[in-house]
Amino acid sequence: MATTYTIKCRRCSGTGVYTGWTVAGRGGECFGCDGTGSKLITRYTAAEKAAIQERTQRRSRSLKLISSRGRELGTAAKDAELMWDAEYGFAALEDREPDRFAVMLDAVEAGRLDAVIHALVAYYRNP
Repeated sequence: MATTYTIKCRRCSGTGVYTGWTVAGRGGECFGCDGTGSKLITRYTAAEKAAIQERTQRRSRSLKLISSRGRELGTAAKDAELMWDAEYGFAALEDREPDRFAVMLDAVEAGRLDAVIHALVAYYRNP
C-alpha cells in the first residue's frame, strides 16, 4: 500500500520563498513547492510500481496505434485534422471518464482501431 507523507521543501527551507537567482531574476515564489513550504511524497510498493508502469505502457502503445492509423485514415478521407482530433479525444476521455478510457484501451487491444478512432473524433468534436 502506498505511503504518503509531507516533508519540508529543501529549495526554500520551508518558507515558500526562493531567495536565489533564477532565469527570470532574483527570488520569488519557490518553484519546488509552489510557495507552500512543503512537498507531498508518496512511496509505492513494488507491485504498485509495476502496475503503474504497465498502465503507462498500455496507454503509450494505444496512443501510438491511434496516431499512426489516424494519420492513414485522415489522409484517405482528406481530413487533415482527424489524427489530431483523435489524439485530443484520447486525452479528453482519459481526463473526464477514466472508466470509459479503460474500456477504450481494451477495444484498441482487441483490434477495433478504426471504430475507436471515429468514436474519439466524435467525442472530441461533439463534447
